[in-house]
This record gives sequence, C-alpha cells and structure tokens, in this order.
Amino acid sequence: MLSRAARECDYQVVGSHQGDDFGYLLKRCRDLGFDYCATGIQLPLPVSAPKTVLENNYSAAWQAEYARSNYLANDPTIPYALITCGPVLWSHTYSRARPFWEDAAGHGVEHGVSIAMRHHSGALGMLSLARGHDKVCHREFAQFSLEVIRLGEMFAVTKFAQTVERLLPESIVVLTAREKEVLKWTADGKTSEEAAGILNKSVNTVNFHIKQTLTKLNAVNKTQAVVKALILKLL
Repeated sequence: MLSRAARECDYQVVGSHQGDDFGYLLKRCRDLGFDYCATGIQLPLPVSAPKTVLENNYSAAWQAEYARSNYLANDPTIPYALITCGPVLWSHTYSRARPFWEDAAGHGVEHGVSIAMRHHSGALGMLSLARGHDKVCHREFAQFSLEVIRLGEMFAVTKFAQTVERLLPESIVVLTAREKEVLKWTADGKTSEEAAGILNKSVNTVNFHIKQTLTKLNAVNKTQAVVKALILKLL
C-alpha cells in the first residue's frame, strides 16, 4: 500500500503535468511489484485507420513480435478491459487466446493487470502492469487495485489527454451555436440553400459558418466536417 507521501506525490504529478510521465508510471508499477508498464492510446480518427500510440518497456523482441503478429487486433486484454469498470486481471482471459499467451510468456510477459479509460473525444486508452514471475492472486489484486485505479487516473489526465490534444487538436475545438446548427442541418442532408431557408439566414451566411467549421476541424469538405464533429461529440 502506498504511503501518504507517495499518494500526495501522485496528485502533485497529476496537477503539474510536468516531468517524464511514462518514467513515473514505470517507477510506480515497479513499486507495486511489476517489471513492465505499457500504455496504449487509440484515437477515433482517421475513420479508415485510427491512429494508435503505444509506449512500454517490454523487450525489443516482444515489441517486434507484437507488431509482426498484429497482436494489437487480437490482444484479449483490450476488449475485456474496455467492457469492465476498473482494473482487470489478465488471467481471466487466458482461455480465450492460448497462442497469444504462450507467445507472451515466452517473452517474459505472463501475468498482469490492465485498466481502460475513455477520453471525451472518443479516444480509448489503456494502462497495463505486467511481469513474468509470480501469478497475480486475487488477494494481491484486491490489495493494489485502488493503486492501479490511481495510476489509471494519472495516465488519463497527463499522457493520455496530452497525446490526444497534440495529435488530434480538433478534439478541443469549440463550435459556436450557429456553427452547430449549420452542421446539424448538413448532417440531415440539407444543402446550404435549404439550411439558409430553415435558419432564416442568407446562403452566404450559412456558407461562412461552414467555412469556419472546415478551418476549425481541419476538414477538406463539409462531409468530413460533419463526420469529425459527430465522432468527436461536438454536436
């Protein structure tokens, strides 16, 4: 269990957003008895191939095998963590993907726990703590689960949020009420002329608002602007 001083340090790191966030997470993972720390972030855009950002201290061999075998699409811990509130034990997924776990064990990654979180933009994030020795029993899990939640919160408000804002600046865009109205009618299939009639505005005014949303959302046309706004929950 963390000391009071360690917990206060966590909150200071969260509040300041300074320093090597991953390095601090790794140190805290080791304090809890784990050798490895891994973070994953999947952005909701582009739609055809969402960008994924991974960081961990796994061996180079396991990182290469994970990529070569496309384990990101088949890692059983990911869907399990995403449908569970709070930390999850890897052992609950062992029977679902034996080849994956046999491969992972061969690279010293066998036992662990993960916690998933969501960004308001729709981005998904996951923090994992792992080791190749000593199975994580339910008693140990109960003892450190609150600390894993704390680390998940740290990850969410530092590295996760910063990465989303850096790689997807559209996620922090603020649309005006009129821009939202125009995009909503566009989403319903209305032309600029039809939207102008509904809103009792000139076509030039409607097109002006559309142009503003294209700039804010870094969109090449109004169809892409609508898609981005919907995915990022801006409407």
